[in-house]
Amino acid sequence: MQLRRTVGGDAEAQEAELRALASLVSVTGAHHGYAALIGSPLLARGKQLAEQLDRAADLVNLLWAEWAGVHVACRFAEGDPIAEELLDLAELTEVPVAPVLGHTAYGISRWHHGDLAAAAEHLDAAKEAADSIPAETLAAVLFDLDQLRLSLPFSAYIHDLIGDLEDPEAAYDELVRRLPGDRYWELAVMNFAASGALSTGDLPRAERAARRGLAADPEGMFAFEAWGRYTAMGLRTNGVTLLASRAHALAEAGRLEEAEASLDDARRELETYNERYAEPTLLLADAVLRHARGDDPAKVAKVLAEAAGMATAQGGHAMAARIRATAERLGCSV
Repeated sequence: MQLRRTVGGDAEAQEAELRALASLVSVTGAHHGYAALIGSPLLARGKQLAEQLDRAADLVNLLWAEWAGVHVACRFAEGDPIAEELLDLAELTEVPVAPVLGHTAYGISRWHHGDLAAAAEHLDAAKEAADSIPAETLAAVLFDLDQLRLSLPFSAYIHDLIGDLEDPEAAYDELVRRLPGDRYWELAVMNFAASGALSTGDLPRAERAARRGLAADPEGMFAFEAWGRYTAMGLRTNGVTLLASRAHALAEAGRLEEAEASLDDARRELETYNERYAEPTLLLADAVLRHARGDDPAKVAKVLAEAAGMATAQGGHAMAARIRATAERLGCSV
């Protein structure tokens, strides 16, 4: 690949500046979350230098940091073009991690938009590319190892939603055992495991995964565990699923006013951040609340049918199966 070369001034000084900027970006992302980098002049200057100096590896890593910041904030109008650029760079450069980052970013982008088949295709490609990189080359091409790891649990999670994992719990456990003793890694994997189980309606499995994640972080150091801390860092991803699932549980428990408030929160979250993959979960919660209120059964059935149809169209067959099972339990035909 040949990037634009418009170097002016002292190239050696610019190389040193680029290294310093890359390190600052990495530290900022690690300690404050990638959302803290949104609009960062560090990123803008780093990308400029990477292009001027023809440093493809640095450009890929900086684009990843930029994408990750807007992705976790669900700013898809900004993030989707960066994901596409990263995917293009996977074909245009020989940087070993470029296929990992490109397919990971693009796969996650497709998940947000409710295209689970494409998400699985690209996250599986990212996982395969990650597994093929020799460990001894990583230090030279990667400043954040989490970039390489992310595709592994994300791929399992997408297949969990699709419903083609033979034993989901075993699949996540195998990932944890790849890095024994790494508490952050175990918590991260269990976050995906709990989310997948919650979305597919396997509540005992969701509880086991959540408890295992909490045990890996007894001091509550990581932001995965609290919605208030999570959103305070600028994170919104998976918010619709969380809020809709809370509304669902409250409705099942007969706490209808609280369920209505949480469902309203979920609707606002969907309208604001547009995480389309979570819409079937929201519709399911809506139907369960309607049933608990004693609404017209025909309307309940209509909402359930819409939810099941949408989940199927997205490729979330395990999610659709959960919706149909709920409909059967409620005495509705979908």
